[in-house]
Amino acid sequence: MERRYKARVRVTRVGARKYVQVVQDIFYPDGRHTVKTLKSFGPLSERSLRLAKAFAEDINRVYSEPNAPCLKVNPLPREKFRSLGEGPLGIISPETTPLVTHALTRAAEFGVRFLIRRFGLKEAIRLLQPHLKSDEEVERFYKWIKEKPFEEQVRMLVKDWYYP
Repeated sequence: MERRYKARVRVTRVGARKYVQVVQDIFYPDGRHTVKTLKSFGPLSERSLRLAKAFAEDINRVYSEPNAPCLKVNPLPREKFRSLGEGPLGIISPETTPLVTHALTRAAEFGVRFLIRRFGLKEAIRLLQPHLKSDEEVERFYKWIKEKPFEEQVRMLVKDWYYP
């Protein structure tokens, strides 16, 4: 028996405010259970809840496929995250953070589209997925992703993946 993964939406409370997160439950063969935060969607709203549910559904669909990789959870240290929010005009307000995140994601998707068209899917995988260590893992990931539509390939390559 191997590890099982499941993504779900969690609403957390910090002080008086509520925030939306997508967390990953990891169930180990020996009965242990771990929870890791995959992505935060900001303050609780209908939009953030809808986006979080769609993200969790995407991840669960991926986990149910054979030969599917696992999403790499790579949290930023708090100091690094704070420095990302500090621009020439000072600290970016929490209200604009989702807009900045969305803009960075769109820019990353544009770059991935360019890499796929310029170098091909396999070379884009080699460039964008450093966590795939061996040629066998790259080939396995390539076989898994090549069957997907182009836009889904782009969305998947923006994230970091690995094989346990």
